[in-house]
Parts: sequence; C-alpha cells; structure tokens
Amino acid sequence: MAASENVDDNQSGSMEEICAHFESVYGESEIVLHEIVSDELHIDVFPIPPSEDSPCWTLHTTGMSERAMDVPPEMATEEVEVSGFQYAEMMIQLPPDWPVLEEDPEKAAKTYWPIGWLKRAARLPQEMDTWLGFGHTVQFSEPEEEIESGGFAGMLIMPGMGPEGFAEIEMSDGRVVNVLMIVPLYRDELDFAVEEGADALLEKMDAAELSPVVEVGRKSVLDR
Repeated sequence: MAASENVDDNQSGSMEEICAHFESVYGESEIVLHEIVSDELHIDVFPIPPSEDSPCWTLHTTGMSERAMDVPPEMATEEVEVSGFQYAEMMIQLPPDWPVLEEDPEKAAKTYWPIGWLKRAARLPQEMDTWLGFGHTVQFSEPEEEIESGGFAGMLIMPGMGPEGFAEIEMSDGRVVNVLMIVPLYRDELDFAVEEGADALLEKMDAAELSPVVEVGRKSVLDR
C-alpha cells in the first residue's frame, strides 16, 4: 500500500493499522485513491476489489480519525466513555461490476459519487463541529446530487459490516476508531427517519431485506 507524501509519521502509522483491519476481513487494496490537495484533513480512499469471500467492492477511508469529533458529553454511558465515540472512519460497499477504477474521465464522473460521499462524510464532523454515529442521517439539499447518484438524497450511518467486533478498531495508541458504513437513502426514506426515528426506518429496511451493498434503482423501503 502506498503512503501519501504529505502525511506525517503518526498519520501514516494510523493508516497502516486501519488498512490492516480492513485487509484482515476483505483483502488488500491494490491502489490508493490519494487526495492531491487536502485541507486540515487528508482523506484517502482504499478500494478493495471483490473476492470469493466478499463478492463486492469495499471502499474505506483513512484520515478521518486523525481528529476527534465533537461528541456531546451526554453520550457517555456506564460502558462507553465519550472517547469511545470520538474517532471514526467510513466505508461503503458497491456491486462487483461497479467501475471503481474507471480511467475514462467522462465515464468516471458518472460513477464517482460513492467516493465523493465517503470523503464528504469523513469531513462533515470537522466542518460542522458535530459527530457521526450509528443511526445518524445526512441529507443533501442540492437536487443535482440526487441526479448524479441515481435518486439518492443522503445517507444513513450504520455500523461497519463485518464479523463480530469489526466495527471497532483498537489502535496501538489506545484510541478506539469506529467503522461507520454509508447506506444511501431516497428522500422519502430520509424524511421518514427524521419524522419517525432511525429505529423505525431500520425496521422498514429489515422487512425489505435491504442489502448494505449500494443498489442504484432499488425500490424505496417505504414502498415494500
């Protein structure tokens, strides 16, 4: 795996640990989608190709966990301190035929949006002085974003998909980095989650047997 030249040693070390965590379940990424220009966060995306054990693309970020999210003190429980929610990386899963490594710029522009969403989610907590965790939703307000994604208007944040314990990475520096998964949602599904709550939406998703793998053109879970 390649390391970007403009990350410091600490970030590079964290990147190695995070990548090793994903590789242990999904396999190794053959390339790194480096950011050429970064702001305060340097977000790279690692696409892991489909395999016999995991027949879909798995993409994950590194860099998001370099800064703590602004988690409200009331999130602390007897079992988990606030620090247990402060650090995260994002992931998304795409169908095996998704042209993740498309080299034609015109074609790539039409299918790049999941990568863009990963980076957007990774930056959102720092840009908005907030945090992301299980059950949170992110809505987009620009109509053109729904067009480029095939009708999806935002995302639901779920625990990372993997074996038991996969959604938490215990780092060598003592931090816990949560693996959060993006599930794209339609506008009606987002509105339902806001009005009825994330748990009610999750019940609809379970009843519809919605796969965590992105499916452009799927039916809304409210129509099933």
